Amino acid sequence: LMILGNAEMSKSVKLSAAIALKNRLHNRYDNDKQQLISDEDKAFIRQHLIPTVCGLTDQTVIGLMGVAIEEISGCDFPSKWPEAVPQIETAISSQSHSQFYNSIFVIRCLLRSYQYRADKTPVHALNQHFHPVIFQWVQNTMSHPLSEDDLMTLSLVLKMLYTGLDVTSKDVSLLEVNNLGTIVELCKAVLEMAPISPDNFNPDIPSSELSLLPEWHCKKWAMAIVNRVNGNLLSMKNDDNHGDFSNWIGVYAPSIVNVLLKQLDVYRQSLYYYNKLTIKYFTFLKGVIDYSSLYKLIKPQIPWIINSVLPVALAISKDEQVLWKEDPIQFVNQVYDVYYNYTNVRVEAGDFLRHLAKVRANDILMPFLQFMMSQFDSYNAVDPTQRDYMAKEWQLYALEVLSPNM
Repeated sequence: LMILGNAEMSKSVKLSAAIALKNRLHNRYDNDKQQLISDEDKAFIRQHLIPTVCGLTDQTVIGLMGVAIEEISGCDFPSKWPEAVPQIETAISSQSHSQFYNSIFVIRCLLRSYQYRADKTPVHALNQHFHPVIFQWVQNTMSHPLSEDDLMTLSLVLKMLYTGLDVTSKDVSLLEVNNLGTIVELCKAVLEMAPISPDNFNPDIPSSELSLLPEWHCKKWAMAIVNRVNGNLLSMKNDDNHGDFSNWIGVYAPSIVNVLLKQLDVYRQSLYYYNKLTIKYFTFLKGVIDYSSLYKLIKPQIPWIINSVLPVALAISKDEQVLWKEDPIQFVNQVYDVYYNYTNVRVEAGDFLRHLAKVRANDILMPFLQFMMSQFDSYNAVDPTQRDYMAKEWQLYALEVLSPNM
């Protein structure tokens, strides 16, 4: 800890110290039968760990120290580590951007140690204590053009909010205890952000590089929060002890559906759009079409979804078209790999179409088949020597998706 807190030490030395401390604490802090870490050393670590981490500048070192924080937090927080919250408070209220970022990181580490525990009391306390200052920062930051540092911090804030969600407690209102009114509004604002980096409009930059832009990761985590809450609250439909279900589908979910429909319009027209984000859009919409009060918001848009969104979402990407021309064998290996099912929009869009045709067949099945027939007729009307055979590929895939329903 003394090495990590010494600004004159080189990065390599600090990295070695972080690895040594992490390894020393991992699986030994609580299960230490040989007393390799004395009570005095544990007290010293608890007293100096958070201030040291909040003062670091190298993200690699900070990430390693997160393991140490989680290890101690799982054993001692909050009863034996009362100084943790005041120390975070001191760092988060400083004027240093790096200390604010590191403070959010520390809070997330504390929350992670309780993410899968039944007792969420420490989680509720941390959220209640730090949400006001965090949301104040978000409000101030999003009132002006966002820098890359702002986006990196916003992404971490959203990760922290995701980690701190309590979606399992039975005796509390999940909407209230999670402050979901504020969180949902933040997520909607992030999802509606216009593209920030000019790289999004440069066709020469590969999608693998564009996917690393922090703005897309902010949107991905915002959508992860929405999907996690939506999935858990919809599962409470038959739980009479929870009033959160009716509040969710009556107040919160409709506004999210409207935002996602607008974002699908942006997606279909964009030169680049993050695949994993679009996948989450279709996941959410697939989950709400079973509920008539939410489906009535989607139903008027069905013709637009058929004619404009699905032809884009079900088609193979530009990168895949290039791969097909350059290396067909590698194309087949990639498209039929299991990992493809979790990273490509067309798979989730196909699942959305399949489920929509199953539960709302009268609204989707015949109109969609008629649309595809018109597309096939247009294709056949072109001179055979001029036909773009890949243009009908998405239609054949759609027929494969719909075949069980037909």
